[in-house]
Formats: sequence, C-alpha cells, structure tokens
Amino acid sequence: MDKLLLSHIHVAILAALLLLTHGKGFIESSSSSSSSCCHLNDTVTGCIAHERSALVGFKAGLLDPANLLSSWKGDDCCKWKGVYCSSRNNHVVKLDLPGHGCDHNDDTMTQVLGGNISSSLLGLQQLKYLNLSCNGFDGVQIPKFIGSLHKLRYIDLSMSMFTGRIPPQLGNLSSLRYLNLASNTYSNGITWLSRLTSLEHLDLTFVDLSTVVHWLPVMNMLPSLKVLYLRNCFLRTSSGLLQLSNLTSLERLDLSANNFRTYITPNWF
Repeated sequence: MDKLLLSHIHVAILAALLLLTHGKGFIESSSSSSSSCCHLNDTVTGCIAHERSALVGFKAGLLDPANLLSSWKGDDCCKWKGVYCSSRNNHVVKLDLPGHGCDHNDDTMTQVLGGNISSSLLGLQQLKYLNLSCNGFDGVQIPKFIGSLHKLRYIDLSMSMFTGRIPPQLGNLSSLRYLNLASNTYSNGITWLSRLTSLEHLDLTFVDLSTVVHWLPVMNMLPSLKVLYLRNCFLRTSSGLLQLSNLTSLERLDLSANNFRTYITPNWF
C-alpha cells in the first residue's frame, strides 16, 4: 500500500514538472512571437538617411544669400522647408523651392537660390514634383541628370535664368504631366518633346525656337496636351503647315507675339 502511494506521488510530481516546463516554453515562445510581431509592424518615422544626404549635397552646391534654407538642419528632412515626404513610406516626393525672383520687387530680388544644382539629387529616386522657378541660376544649364529622375510628373524651372541647351534627356521622363521652362535663355531643337506622351501642360514662353521649322508635328505627338503656351518663341512655319493638327485635347493655346508670315486657317487647331 505504501509502495502504491509512493508510486502515485512520483507520477504526480513528474506531471507537475512536465506542465511547468511546457508552460515556461509556451510563455517564452509567445513572448518571442509577440516581439517579432511588434517589430514587423513598427512604422518608419522621420527622414530616410540617404535622401537626407542627397538634400544636404544639393544645398551645398547652392548660393543662398537670404538664408532661405535656414530650416534645413536636424535629422528629419521631412520637416525642412519645401521638402515633402510620402506619408506611406517617408520617401521625399516633392521639392518645392520657388524663389521671389518673379515678384519684380527690389526688396525680394535677392531672395532667390543660385549656384549649381548638384547631381546628389539623383538620390531622390521617388521624387515626383520639382519646382525651382523664379530663382537666379544665372548662366547655369539645366542638368542632364534630371532626365534620370523617372518618377517626375511635375517640373517648373521657369524664370530662373537658366541658359544653354535644354537637355534632350528630359524626353526620358515618360510620366511627366507638367513642364514649364518659360523665360529662360535656350537655343536648341525640341524633337525630344515628342517622347513625353503623357504631357498635359507645356509652357515654353519666351524660349527661342527660331531654328525650329517643323514644331507642330512635334506637338502633334502629345495626345494628352491640354495647355500649350508658345508666346514670343520666334516661331516660324511653312505655308499650309498649320492646317494639320491632332491636338484634340487642347483647351488653352497661346501663340501670340510670333511672326508667322503666312495665312493661318481659322480654327486650325
């Protein structure tokens, strides 16, 4: 009888030890799973490091006499003036840095950015919006590398004193919807425009297109074009060319201050 009692006690102790060991393992396993779960669900906060470095490099090449970029300090570049990040993944998607050079006011004419546009901007491969209008990049050419920022949908470089050739690499931006290069000093062809088949707004006001004879066939390659400003572009054309147009989406057109020395058929567009 005593032996049987001892046997039952022995079994009970072994069962208790087994339950204790299993419970401990379960708690550790649950703790580990919980930790893994929470780590995976952590949301990204703040600026992405390599994109911050790209912006710092961009700023280093600029002249900023009015200290317009005084907020560009600290780790979180998403809080810097003119820098906008995606709420989903914190990539920099918008760079909105217009100067005051379009105000035609002596008090604000110095409140512009100048200098050089650094290729460090290539670190912003998710960039969709770029506005550097009304600044003072006197004598600087539009960088070719902008044509490698393939996510760009909006570019405004108007009235910023760019000069030289418009880089044909801009024709690589197949997602571009808005392009404003007005009031800068350029001199070259525009055949690269025909590759921007998603373009809806094009402003080349005061851009010298005097060497471009067949400009309308290029525009005809832009089926989505709604707004076309070619004011004072020194345009010329051959007789009858303006009778051919496929700009069926066009809503706004400005061809004023050009010297077409030919009869233009009414409502040709």
